[in-house]
Amino acid sequence: MKLTDKKFWIAWTLLLILIVVWCMIGGDKESELNDCNSKGLSHKISQDCVRDTSYTTFAEYEETVLEHEQKIINHVRQLAVITAKDRNNVCKSELTFIGSVLNSENDTITFIKKEDIFGPQQSPHGKGNIIVYKNRIRQGYYSNFDKRFFVEIKNNMLYIKDVKDVDSDGNPVLGDLNSISFMKEIPDSIFIYTENDWGDEHMLIRKEASDEANR
Repeated sequence: MKLTDKKFWIAWTLLLILIVVWCMIGGDKESELNDCNSKGLSHKISQDCVRDTSYTTFAEYEETVLEHEQKIINHVRQLAVITAKDRNNVCKSELTFIGSVLNSENDTITFIKKEDIFGPQQSPHGKGNIIVYKNRIRQGYYSNFDKRFFVEIKNNMLYIKDVKDVDSDGNPVLGDLNSISFMKEIPDSIFIYTENDWGDEHMLIRKEASDEANR
């Protein structure tokens, strides 16, 4: 085919268009991933962000969860899902970066929301925890929230709503909004009200990463 041939130039033009379109699509995907990993410390995370899903064994489950905690603390990513299962049982943890606050000593207190599913695959149990780090060192976690509880950082405060009930469709009904300050210290326990004077105390389970991995 000669360079002066009209068909040659049409084919060449179509090829260039395809290359440009492919580059634009690739750039959009890369931009979306960068947006997921470059949010501010207390930015709400879009559910469109790509989750890092890891499949592991029951024996290596806790260690794998801790590895992903460290990735979140070091701002490598903001979401992670870890799963171990066999024909009968399942363990699944979803980790979500909540945000960070500064205390009066200018220490950075960082929080991760951890939602667990565990037990028989046909009827697993669920629970939620809030993992606490101080200057990237694990301090422990507040335990025994409902799996579908609400938590966020706003104005250097931690805000929590626990689940008080479920509606007829099985959706969670959230309780009262609670605000927790970490300005002076990391509390040994926090009391979360669900309605009026009703609520539950959530203890800080002080376990370091090494303790969890050696369980």
